[in-house]
Amino acid sequence: TIPEVEALDDLAILEATIIIPILEDGLVVGMTGMDIPLEHFQPIVEEVKPFPQAYTFLVSNNGRVVAHPDKNLIYQTLEECFPVDQGIFNLTSKIGNGEKFSYISEDPAFMYSSYVSFIPLSIGNTNTPWSLGIVVPVNVIVKEANRAFYISVGAGIIGLIILSIIVWFISHNITRPLIKTTQMLRHLSLGNLKHASRLVITTNDEVGEMTRSANTLLDGMNHTAEFANQIGEGNLDARYELLSENAIL
Repeated sequence: TIPEVEALDDLAILEATIIIPILEDGLVVGMTGMDIPLEHFQPIVEEVKPFPQAYTFLVSNNGRVVAHPDKNLIYQTLEECFPVDQGIFNLTSKIGNGEKFSYISEDPAFMYSSYVSFIPLSIGNTNTPWSLGIVVPVNVIVKEANRAFYISVGAGIIGLIILSIIVWFISHNITRPLIKTTQMLRHLSLGNLKHASRLVITTNDEVGEMTRSANTLLDGMNHTAEFANQIGEGNLDARYELLSENAIL
């Protein structure tokens, strides 16, 4: 399939000629062909936009632009349209061989740094595949990547904040009873029972068990102090209730 120019009066019609051999008993007895105006491919190419600001164009096997958003480039060669890329990457040769390739272009023809990719299009058993070129501005690709990065970072920060709140809440529930228990034991070590108050038990774990034991110790020392006061006042009939079977006092 090779684009051709057919002159009709004063009008130039760009066409793609498709020729298929007619076989009889394995021998070629004739050819049948069909001319397709290149305008037929234009709306198809214009509908393909994988990214914002991206566009596609169709190139024939011999390196001529068949369909392009800029209609002034139609039927021009790749060397005429993209001279820099043609000189660096040899586009015509790769497209002629039906290769699939991509590159970052700094060609002034694109007006900005672009990611360009060519994909071969083979119809039937033809050995002259065309190629579909896709041009995407690099800043568009980077924008999408940055957007995903910022979303990930934001989600990570929110997760860290939530985790910090949970850790603070758990550590607060652990350290607060420990601080209260330490204060109680400090008062008890000085014999200052008036400033030692019972603790509130909020958990059933080891911290709760320690708090419960501290309360029991405080109750026992208050009971002992009351017993000592009664003896000191001369009440020798006062009875002392043991805290446990192993109580020495």
